[in-house]
Amino acid sequence: MQSSVGNCKQVQGQDVIYLAICDRGNIPVKIKLNPAGKITAIFLAKHQQTFEQAVSSFKTLEGDVSLLVMEGKMQRAGIRADDPMAVGSAFKLAVLKVLKNQIAEGKVTWGQVVALQAKQQSFPTGILQDWSAGSLLTVQTLASLMISLSDNTATDTLIDLVGKKEVERFAPRNRPFLKTREVFTLRGSKNTELLKKYRLANTSDRSRILEEISQQELPDISDFVNNPKIALDIEWTFTVRELCSLIEDVADLPLMSYNPGIADPKSWAKVSFKGGSDAGVLNFTTLLQSKSGQSYCVSTTWNHNMPVSETKLANLYKGVIDTLLQ
Repeated sequence: MQSSVGNCKQVQGQDVIYLAICDRGNIPVKIKLNPAGKITAIFLAKHQQTFEQAVSSFKTLEGDVSLLVMEGKMQRAGIRADDPMAVGSAFKLAVLKVLKNQIAEGKVTWGQVVALQAKQQSFPTGILQDWSAGSLLTVQTLASLMISLSDNTATDTLIDLVGKKEVERFAPRNRPFLKTREVFTLRGSKNTELLKKYRLANTSDRSRILEEISQQELPDISDFVNNPKIALDIEWTFTVRELCSLIEDVADLPLMSYNPGIADPKSWAKVSFKGGSDAGVLNFTTLLQSKSGQSYCVSTTWNHNMPVSETKLANLYKGVIDTLLQ
């Protein structure tokens, strides 16, 4: 418990009900007495945090951490909220925004049928990497899989549909915009020299390298399962403020609520979520609507040159969300 709340320095209360005041939260305590007035049992409830304590706990993480908490249009808290960081699959919010715009413009429809192509096959997460080329899916299904299962093959298919240049409009640091298959291929063990060239290349030369690797087979998946390489520069880079803006623009789509992520959907009127993970990378971005109608966006990113703990970040993140209900 000390790892969660720190040192407890004071106890308030009387009779058999007390509150332990700790560094990063307070713990309700109840004691049971026998007829002689001696303590026979101590009950510790789930620790309570203030909003400020929950936010401050993010500063204990090693590496680079950003956090933004918005209440409507007002910023409640921010830690490096305007610093670009690698966000993993949270970039898919930008793809969804472009898709939503093109549907509104009549360029694409939700019911439009798309055939999977072999060149779009990627690695998990997702399920479509196991489907055969030529399989038919609607745009609605592809978008739903991209968000709810973070399906990489669905994502690359949609990027081809809407166009890389259109996605780059909402991802200005990500040029050329990378498809997931391109990231896996660049990081493959057989492309070590090509990756060095890519890192040193300008935007136009990088585009030529991506065209070159589009003809390659996917690397061996063991390159990413057994000992995944941390490559924060071969990623998708956004600020948490940009991610909050993106999720606000697409949160009205029903598919955004299929996977609520870390927040308890029973405690909120609506929860929209997208996360991202990679070696050394984690992001959680959630748009919440309270039962009284107040909206919140909570987005955090954690980058490190070592593996990061999803459980640790999720616990801190949930701590912030829970305080918004107090």
